[in-house]
Amino acid sequence: MRALMMMLTVTGATLVTADAPMPTLINKLADFFLDLPQFDYPVAGVCALGASRQQQMADASHIQTTRSDSCGDVTVIFARGSCEPGNVGISAGPPFFEALQATLPGRRVAINGLKYPADFKEFLAAQKGSGDELAAMIRAAVDNCRGSRIVVGGYSLGARIVHDAAEALGQSYMSKISSVVLFGDPYAKSAVSSISPSRVLVLCHSDDDICKGGQLISMSHLTYSQQAQTAANFVVSRL
Repeated sequence: MRALMMMLTVTGATLVTADAPMPTLINKLADFFLDLPQFDYPVAGVCALGASRQQQMADASHIQTTRSDSCGDVTVIFARGSCEPGNVGISAGPPFFEALQATLPGRRVAINGLKYPADFKEFLAAQKGSGDELAAMIRAAVDNCRGSRIVVGGYSLGARIVHDAAEALGQSYMSKISSVVLFGDPYAKSAVSSISPSRVLVLCHSDDDICKGGQLISMSHLTYSQQAQTAANFVVSRL
């Protein structure tokens, strides 16, 4: 497997790492993306080339790309990246969920994905887009999932939407969020509003143009499954 140069960008957070082996799903996704030809495409190009193939991979590997679970001991609200299938995608979400559940044996991890277009037009747009919709989901989880620890996550465009949602929610709701985990964040240099930086983890590869505010998607942007266990460990450390 080709090695990736990686940098973990953490906004005031402490990284928690472990030597536990990666779950099978993480290995499958890493192999899938790393076996693709190396490329640098605009977001629109990746949408045209990759959406159907990602869904085929998900179907072949029995990966759930749509999750709308009831409240759990831990409830994760997640926004997928541009042009990913379902409502939680495939690249970052499912490996993270699997790692988190494996790290919390005996506790139920519930997943709820944001249903939104996730197209390249929203990625390129300057307006806040689906942030208000994600904010409504987070409010509902906080209000209705009493006793559940609420985790918010996002990948790529979904990470940007988390920033927008946090700004809309303000302190009254964000103070009730256990942790925030963002993969390939276009706003990596900006803090997430209304939550302590110690509860936020931003994961970015050093050569990921999206994390630098660019629009080119390279292989490094598609392999955040490799950081699923790091993300899970961080979430558990903040419960």
